[in-house]
Amino acid sequence: MKKISISREKLLACIIILLAAVLRLHALGSLPNGLQQDEAFSLWNAWSLLNEGTDSTGKIWPVYLATWGDGQSALYSWLIIPLLALTGGEPTFVVGRIPQAVVGIITVWLAMKVCAKLFGERMGLWTGFLLAICPWHIMMCRWGLDANIAPGMLIIAFYFFVQGLEDEKKFLLSALFYGLSLYGYAVIWIAVPFMLLFQIIYGIAKKKVRVSRYTMGSVLILFLLALPLMLFVIVNAGLIEEIRLPFLTIPRMVGYRSSELAISLAQIRDNLYSVYHLLRFQKQGNPYDILLPYGMFYDIGRIFILVGVFCLLGKAVYGLKKREIGHEWLIITQLIGAGIVCMFVNTRVHQTNILYIPLVMFQAYGVECLLKLVADKIAWEKAVAVLSGILVTVYSLNLIAFQKDYYTDYSETLNAYFAEGVKESLEYVMEVNEEEKDVIIDRGAQWPRMLLFTKTRAKDYLADVVYKENGVEPYRFVSKGVTYFNGIDVENIDKSAYYVLYYNIKEYFEQDFELIAFADWYVAVPKE
Repeated sequence: MKKISISREKLLACIIILLAAVLRLHALGSLPNGLQQDEAFSLWNAWSLLNEGTDSTGKIWPVYLATWGDGQSALYSWLIIPLLALTGGEPTFVVGRIPQAVVGIITVWLAMKVCAKLFGERMGLWTGFLLAICPWHIMMCRWGLDANIAPGMLIIAFYFFVQGLEDEKKFLLSALFYGLSLYGYAVIWIAVPFMLLFQIIYGIAKKKVRVSRYTMGSVLILFLLALPLMLFVIVNAGLIEEIRLPFLTIPRMVGYRSSELAISLAQIRDNLYSVYHLLRFQKQGNPYDILLPYGMFYDIGRIFILVGVFCLLGKAVYGLKKREIGHEWLIITQLIGAGIVCMFVNTRVHQTNILYIPLVMFQAYGVECLLKLVADKIAWEKAVAVLSGILVTVYSLNLIAFQKDYYTDYSETLNAYFAEGVKESLEYVMEVNEEEKDVIIDRGAQWPRMLLFTKTRAKDYLADVVYKENGVEPYRFVSKGVTYFNGIDVENIDKSAYYVLYYNIKEYFEQDFELIAFADWYVAVPKE
């Protein structure tokens, strides 16, 4: 039998990927124990598209989902659909989160491979390890926000671009994933062209990019994928009417988010300051984005990010002075794209999410520079190994403390923001409401959760829905013969109806209803 051998580097890479998988997949369906409203909308739209081929507004396979009126990126819902088909069509928490977790694990692997190819095996391993244990990336991968699929898709595309510098056939895959990334998050539409431009300039300068059938094919693939979104922009600029085809819709939104982009120097200045404030204090975001005191990268990580930025930019500039273009410029192209996004959008953690994986790469570069310095200055053969062991230990202790807090005290806060108990409350109402009485639900439950947990089909929803004044949010809708009302008026309580309410108003129902608790939510059942 032939003996199977594996190098030390490959073994460490496998361990890193296994660690990344455990941190992202363990208890994926129960922590967070609930669904955030955007997450619920992505899952409901995937379920609706699978069953009926339409989204919540009845649009046939829209390139941009009309959720919330101003829209939601469609790629994440598309990724859920095959999983729903394979699991019997049941829209569970795990099914809705698997795409994000899997793409996150793939991102760790490919970021490791890219940095190993550009800067050596040790730098690659550090990149993989630091991304695998990164608090921001772990938390992001554990729930299904549509926008958070974009950073991973960009890294996949970047990986194939780097591969294409040696084998130009891989440019075709790079173009495919860059095109798909555009359906992951609208704000990167302003970043991807610049990232690609500078990457192509790098490739031309290194004589790795030329005009060929593969590069022309890549341009064609990217153009065809981007074309529906370009038409989407034109439609929503009011220049042409909504495009409805038998297999595709390029929809007009009730609201359009172009107004969210900065258009003045003052706004750009404020946005960049917000990024600085976020990276320095790590307090700008929702509780499910950042867990203090660990922040997004741990404090030790932020130190090495600064070291890495200083060293990498310094080496890149020094190389230019010597008329040399190093691999550092490829990492800088990722930072340029992220910087453009940071300039033009308000800074929340998910809005500038394409910034953070490049920062992890800078962090790994900072560690690599320290290890090289030690190797050059200390005449002790094992110095690098000892220092590496110390750094791995410090990072691991940070990870252990972060995981302990995430799974214990912090989980209660997290579950509250993800509306733990709403699913169970609605399932209980559907079980006991044999007479099909009206069900009145606290608006805080959010109507995407109502549609998902009642398994309301799009055609049934649209047949009887009555909207509120904004023309987007439902006032009431009918599902399986039961009328659901969105919002509770405590001054006008219907004593014959069922209620799903948050704990802060349960005192209004204690006299005339029996209250059944599900976490912080209650079902109010009329007394006989």
